[in-house]
Amino acid sequence: MIALFYFGMFCCNCLTVFSGRKYAKNTQNLNDLAIFNLITGIMATAVFYVTSGFKIQLNIRTFIYALIFALVIFINNTLCIAVFKYMGVAESVFIRQGLSLAVSISMGVLLYKEKFTLVSFLQIALIFLTFLAIFLPALKNKTTVKTITFTGLVICILTSVLSAFCTVITKSFAIDTEVTDETSFFFMTNVFMILTALTLVITLNKGSVNNSLKSFKTVPTKEYFTIFLNVFASNMGSLLSMAILKKDALLLYVPLSNALNLLAGETVSIFIAKEKPKIIAMILALLSILVVLFF
Repeated sequence: MIALFYFGMFCCNCLTVFSGRKYAKNTQNLNDLAIFNLITGIMATAVFYVTSGFKIQLNIRTFIYALIFALVIFINNTLCIAVFKYMGVAESVFIRQGLSLAVSISMGVLLYKEKFTLVSFLQIALIFLTFLAIFLPALKNKTTVKTITFTGLVICILTSVLSAFCTVITKSFAIDTEVTDETSFFFMTNVFMILTALTLVITLNKGSVNNSLKSFKTVPTKEYFTIFLNVFASNMGSLLSMAILKKDALLLYVPLSNALNLLAGETVSIFIAKEKPKIIAMILALLSILVVLFF
């Protein structure tokens, strides 16, 4: 069952990276990014409402969790899309995942008093080796180095911290006995994201509703289906992540999800960006998954 869960996350991350990279070509400013977040928020809200059986249950704790999570996700999503303008696909994904891994593991040990085991140590070691297998050759490649800008690195650091914080919020909600349910949590998260994105769009257009509506033209009509697939997969991945975090520690969850994120990034870089396969890195990432499944 856990293999199925993480396979779903793998598909989700492939779609997320693909959609972000593809949409980044069409974004010229913060307004475009806000419009994208607004569209995905509306779609996600509809998906979670249907998934809940048209029954949303809320209380104060769920409301607060959703509000904080929405703000973090909104900022993180904007930065994750923006980073593709300053760095290559593979490099940005691997740097963000490597840093996020370190921060998330530290939070698991400090906040939840989790302890290292031989399996978790092997997992983490293999993931860091995967990170090095990707990043070190990139530093030696003059063409690649030109795509690793200072702005890109700063964005990567910020998104890494925010991603780790998202994981902590999800874990905290999953083990909290005084909240309602995860579908309602994610529904409200996206309601807040819609309000945040809408406020930003109207503000950037100086209060003009007409100009705000015209901003939707920045997203080509033919792209809506691709965006919906990304949203649906991300929604299912979120629910699966919540289910896993209810049972498993961050020391188990984070390395596995990072391994699949790394594989997703590599898959996209090979088939979409037409980059050369990084065989050693892919083997190391697969080994980190096999360590958990068979030991």
